[in-house]
Amino acid sequence: MSVIALTGVPKNLKINQVLKPLKSSIKGHFEAMNVTNNKNKNDRTAFLRLSEKLDPVEVVEIINSRNTGSLRAYIPKEIPDFPISYQNVEKMSPFKLLTISIGAILQEMQSKYGGLYDLSNCTAHKLIQDIAKTLYKRLRIILEQDGAEIDGCLRLTKTYRKRHPHFADFQLILSTLHSIQDAEEKPRDQIHECDLLAFAVHSYVIDSIPFEKVQVAYLKYLDKITATVMEHVTNLDMTPKNTSPEEIARIKIREQLKTLIPYLPACVKHATEHHFVPEEANVHIVHLYGEPALPSKESLLPFFKRHKVMSTTRSDCMYNLIMLEVPKSKYLGVLGADGTLVGSIKLVIRPSNLPCYKMSESSIRSIQSSYHKQTMADDVGGEDEWFSGTYY
Repeated sequence: MSVIALTGVPKNLKINQVLKPLKSSIKGHFEAMNVTNNKNKNDRTAFLRLSEKLDPVEVVEIINSRNTGSLRAYIPKEIPDFPISYQNVEKMSPFKLLTISIGAILQEMQSKYGGLYDLSNCTAHKLIQDIAKTLYKRLRIILEQDGAEIDGCLRLTKTYRKRHPHFADFQLILSTLHSIQDAEEKPRDQIHECDLLAFAVHSYVIDSIPFEKVQVAYLKYLDKITATVMEHVTNLDMTPKNTSPEEIARIKIREQLKTLIPYLPACVKHATEHHFVPEEANVHIVHLYGEPALPSKESLLPFFKRHKVMSTTRSDCMYNLIMLEVPKSKYLGVLGADGTLVGSIKLVIRPSNLPCYKMSESSIRSIQSSYHKQTMADDVGGEDEWFSGTYY
């Protein structure tokens, strides 16, 4: 066990806000012990406990080389006796680890192969479900062999890609599809990789519906809404039922409504268009994957500047994924940069709103159960003790 200190921690930030960006720098388990206020300063010093597998000198050098703000790491001469108050990640069961990682890899495959969703839909999504079974078996083997070194989904997905590179994904898709077709005694579809790589670009979506379709639907129902309102006002009963003040007021209001009949279509349109069809956002989210891994932040800076990237967020579970916020005016340009090479690394750039089939937790549990039945003959105890543990 070793301890390092971080000075320059702003007082207005919670300690977990400071730790989150460090996950990509510190490749291992660590936890915050506590923080102290610096005298006559507006910042604080945080103390981190590192696992035995981490070299404190190397961790300090990595943090200082990658951080451009006021935060600086060093090895303290004295270590305060603090209780543990925070952890950089929550404890995660192996099942949860597998579930999240399978979902992340499936999302990457469906993002890269824009036609995979529709192809899978033709099989009632048995195609993606069977691919998930293969992913489960592969990831399970990794955890069984290297579980001690796997400290989270980032490490697990990265290890998976080292053993099963991206270029093998298409063959996995094709062989899985052919297995399904063989079992159903159907002829095999001959699909080329370039056919699956195509994807449709929608400039904007509302609840996964393309903006253009929302506008068409609005105009369609606007006429029906207007006709209904016009009919209602035209047929209002103008005969008073009694002489009460309330009834007289009601008749006068109806008289005023009838005078508005020529203007009702414009009134209905004005009242509905801004509520039924939200304005198109000026910012779009783009997914950027690196194959075989993400380039360094420094090597991506020219790309970000060229496309006016407003902000970047690295995925918490997929090691090679960054989410980009780009202006509306640069959206198509960024997508057009798909396939860009940064050194020897290929950038796969996709819209964040592509259709994606997601495996439910119950489906993963069904895969788990099926996997154990197949391997039960080799399990002496019958119970899966491995799954009762926890990973970090």
